[in-house]
Amino acid sequence: MSDKVKVRGWLILFFVSVISVIYISIISILDLGNLPLETPGLLYGTEFISNLIIMIFALVVFILGYYKRKKYTPKLVICYLWTVTLISFIPPIIFVSESEIAFSTFLSGTWIKFARSVIISVLWTIYFLKSKRVRETFVN
Repeated sequence: MSDKVKVRGWLILFFVSVISVIYISIISILDLGNLPLETPGLLYGTEFISNLIIMIFALVVFILGYYKRKKYTPKLVICYLWTVTLISFIPPIIFVSESEIAFSTFLSGTWIKFARSVIISVLWTIYFLKSKRVRETFVN
């Protein structure tokens, strides 16, 4: 029998969200072929690369966090959270710079999503830094 502490509570929710990010990234990459023909090449490439980076990073976080439970996992998770927060807003910024959409329209929706993403990252960061369960789970 293993002497590892089980992943429970909020950690389960976090790892479920990481699995959903992996799934959404795969779907987004596969769906890039359905973009309109007039989509700028820079946007297409940025969308592909950002989804690929997010997917690979999420896989690493899931494997090291859920299965290996290394001591450095909380720091890796915090890095993951902020990287995903920043990377996921690069394609919309490029889209606005390459299209004729009114900048105010872009700001209204994108900044709200960005603020929500930052708040979620702040909350998870605090959890991974302060939680007793996190310290007990990631000990190797």
